[in-house]
Parts: sequence; structure tokens; C-alpha cells
Amino acid sequence: MPDRKAAIINVSKGLLNVSFVTLAAIGSATGNPAVAGISALPQALASSGMLKSLLERKQEEHLELPVPPWWTGEPQLQTWQATCSSIEYHLPKIIKGVEERLRKEKSYPSSSVIKQIFIEQVAQQLSSWEVELQDRTLVAGYVTPLLLERSAAVLKGVIDATREDALAQWLAQMAATLDTIQKAPLPSLTGNPATPGGAVTQSPKSVTIAALLEQKRLQQAYDVYICYDEEDEVEVMKVGGLLKARTVLPWFDGLDVRPGAPKKLQQEEQIMKVHAAAVFIGQHAIARGQLLQIYAFIQQYIDRECAIIPVLLPDAPKKPELPSFLAEFGWVDFRKQEPDPMKQLVWGITGARP
Repeated sequence: MPDRKAAIINVSKGLLNVSFVTLAAIGSATGNPAVAGISALPQALASSGMLKSLLERKQEEHLELPVPPWWTGEPQLQTWQATCSSIEYHLPKIIKGVEERLRKEKSYPSSSVIKQIFIEQVAQQLSSWEVELQDRTLVAGYVTPLLLERSAAVLKGVIDATREDALAQWLAQMAATLDTIQKAPLPSLTGNPATPGGAVTQSPKSVTIAALLEQKRLQQAYDVYICYDEEDEVEVMKVGGLLKARTVLPWFDGLDVRPGAPKKLQQEEQIMKVHAAAVFIGQHAIARGQLLQIYAFIQQYIDRECAIIPVLLPDAPKKPELPSFLAEFGWVDFRKQEPDPMKQLVWGITGARP
């Protein structure tokens, strides 16, 4: 698969107006007195309070952020670049917001909590014309870990390796602190079994995917409604797992209906707002309940062009019987290997061709 196009953030430019005092406050929140020790810095630099004089002497550091598979802005690269440029512009305000939040903490928060605060601050700086409200946390969760990692690299890059002064030592410690925050899992994802030493057994990639899916769930921002016959549930669940691995969040009746609330009402709410529906056809005929949902989605296609994707499971008949109006939509065929059915399904759901 060819690499997706990427947006560029000038991290050095974004950090120009960040003060040493603000960085020290974040360092202090980790319980590291050495990082918090702004008084150890040379007086002239401490009083100016800005990294600008140091960063302007160094080569600029840029961060490439590939267009995520769930991004639907059009034109895709231009809208993604505009969003990333806004984050670059607001970076001093984002870091200042983190400082202000940390001052309200009564005890030293963990690196995981600080990481979550960073994500919240990034989300708050995204405007409604750039990113819809339900997608802001998702965008922030995608961008923040990479932004923290590159910011740590920028701080390391301004250190003059030939000098052992207080500023060089302090910047090295601050860079290490940001790097630690970046590697920390989000608080909501630490429920998995841990090793005796307390380390979560998730890989960084799985943590990132889980974080994106969790933020979508919290925002009720499901990507696709899964319409299927219960007789085909095992095969459909397998496809659902593959979608989640690609950060596409499906809505299942059996998994996502909240107990204690009317099922039909929750189905209707999703049908009215979800952007795509996948209609799965297996070896069994389309059930009556499934057919009623298809009728509802046909109306949604007419009203707002909701995507409707017929999906043939591996055990579907050679000539499946589809309602005539459903057969008019381009389908995905898991009975074949080419074209790749998962890539086709993700394309149909997100509108972005892999």
C-alpha cells in the first residue's frame, strides 16, 4: 500500500513563544524537582522566559502527520493540513493550558493523566469550522503523542553538547519528561492486566488504536451501522474486529445497545446520524428485521447520501438474492481476494481509498 499523504507541523515554530516557566510547571507536575528548577537557569534566559532565542539558532524541526484513515474532510490533504497548521499556531496556548490545568491538581498527576490533559487542550483549540465537535477528541488523540515526541526531540536538539551548563542539563531533563509523558498510556486504557512491575502489556500501536476507538465511543461517533442476520453473527463479528484494527468503529445491536433503554429507539438514533451502513449477506436469507433497517437506510441515502454497502460474506450463495434497490449499490465481496475486501469496505465507509 503506498504511503498516505501527510500534513506538516513546524514544531520549532510552534515552540518559539513557550516560556521556560511553563515548561518548568509541567516538569514540576511529574514530581521531578530538577526539571522544575527554573531558578537554576542563567538569569538572562530565565527572565526572558522564551525558547525563541535558542530555537532560532537551530535548524527547524518538522513533524509529518499522515492523513488518518477516518479523516473525511475534502479536499482531504488541504483540510488536514489546515487543521494541523492550527494546532501548530496554538501550540503555546495548548502548553499554557496544560500548565494551568496542572496547577489545579492537588497532588502529582501521573504521566498518563498529563497526557490526557494535553489531548484535552489540543481538542479545545480546534475550531468548529475545522473539525466537528464529535471529532475533536479523536483528532487530538491522534496528533498529541506524535507532537509530544517531536517536541521532546526539539528540546534535545537545542542543547549544546559541548557545554555542561545549567540550561543544557535542564533542557535535557525537560525533554526526557515530555518523552515519558508521550509514552504513557491513557488513563482509560490501563484496565488490561499489568506485569508485576506495573507495566501495561499493550504495545504503543495497540494503545493508540484503542485510544482512538475509545474516544469515538465516548463521543458516540460510530463510523458504520452493522446490519446483519443473527445467524451470521460469528462471521460478521470477525469483520468488525478487522474494522476496529483499522480505527473504524462499528455499531452492533448486540454490543452497543444500552441495557435499560428501548432497543428500537437506539437503532433509530444511529440510523439517523451514522454516515454509512454495511448490510451483511451470508448463507441465510435477509431477515425481516434486517430488511426493515435496509428500507430505513434507503431513505437516509435519499435524504443525506448515507453510504449503503452490501457485504457478501465468505459463505454467501454464488448468486445471492438481494432486494432490487440494494443491488444497485456497489458491494464488497469477501468470497474473493481481489480486490482486497477489507480495503474496499474501509473505502466505502470512510470515503478514503487506501
